[in-house]
Amino acid sequence: MNGIVYPYGSSHLIDTQNDTIYLPNKIEKANFARLKDEIPATTLLQLSGGIDSAYVLWKWLKENPDKYCLVHHIVLINREKRHEKELEACDKILRWLDSQGLNNYFYIQNTFDYGNMTEVIWDVEICGFLAGVLLRADRWKNVDNILLTQYDRNTEREMSRRQILRTTARRNINFIYKLDTMTKQQVIEDMPKELFNICWYCRTPINGRKCGNCMTCKTVERANKKSIDDAYKNFLSGL
Repeated sequence: MNGIVYPYGSSHLIDTQNDTIYLPNKIEKANFARLKDEIPATTLLQLSGGIDSAYVLWKWLKENPDKYCLVHHIVLINREKRHEKELEACDKILRWLDSQGLNNYFYIQNTFDYGNMTEVIWDVEICGFLAGVLLRADRWKNVDNILLTQYDRNTEREMSRRQILRTTARRNINFIYKLDTMTKQQVIEDMPKELFNICWYCRTPINGRKCGNCMTCKTVERANKKSIDDAYKNFLSGL
């Protein structure tokens, strides 16, 4: 409710003039942006800045040119300290999508900061809670679908995410797992190379660079290497 209009997608439809509401003290007011003509979104995707969410968003925007997606990014501040790189990647991804004419989306951003709390919960549980808060709003009452980018829908953390989201949103949501029949290698091979190159996937960066040691670094590097090796083998077999 900070009235910020982000320069991505269909943000030109957001009225730069703010509506206001009185705070409980009946003296001060809070501003929030309103949208002209209330163009509905049908689908929510939470963009992390990583490969999987960027790929799913790109595919959906291409395949649904007459629909609007609600894109949500959480600046998640925790001990892994990757939030700045993820936010930077989101900026690059959204600007790239806009350059391709894929601007049929609205962008929402908020921050979750653990502060000096020592324990953390699964990221997807925070995502589920904040998605539920977002979808409680009357503005997004037409959003019935959420695109999820995990490869396995039956893990404990995914079941927890769905339960938290439904409880918070107070309504039924269709959970669509777009990657449950794909591998990381297939995603990397199918997405545009220039889009892949601007994604961020390291969980624990060192001095702003990918660490090369975390699980996601190793998974991506392994999948990317296999993709390159397979392409080379196919090339040789065609000679």
